[in-house]
Amino acid sequence: MSTPEELPPDGVKIISLLRSMSVTAYEPRVIQQLLDFQYRYTAECLQDAEAIAERSLGPRPEVTMPHVVLATELASAHTFTNPPSLKVLQQLAAEINAQALPEIKPHYGLRLPPEGDCLLAPNYQFDPRTPAISEHALDGGAAPLKQEAASSDLGAVPPT
Repeated sequence: MSTPEELPPDGVKIISLLRSMSVTAYEPRVIQQLLDFQYRYTAECLQDAEAIAERSLGPRPEVTMPHVVLATELASAHTFTNPPSLKVLQQLAAEINAQALPEIKPHYGLRLPPEGDCLLAPNYQFDPRTPAISEHALDGGAAPLKQEAASSDLGAVPPT
């Protein structure tokens, strides 16, 4: 479904929307993901509008524009989150910046974080108590490979 002929009309509209936003490089799966999101969100809003219409006090439960608007507002309230306001961000920044930084101890050389936070340590832990695997065990109990090669004629060079 990468060519416009294979896409549904909504997919072509999504492509034109991306082009209008100057998005030229994207994977073909992006169109399918946006279509899935659009269909799911629309179906959820319409199902919520039907449920609101059924619980309304009118004589017949018929979905009207106010039902759809209310369902959309309810869906967007729990689906999307708004960023915090500038005032809230400034208050949080003031609280964090009010805490004094720890004093730097006089030290010569490179200043690194504590060893637990440092990324210079190896990524494994070695337990010396585990027994090492011998070559004899790797060969399945057979004689070491060096002795086999010496006694075999496979590695010998024929005389000239």
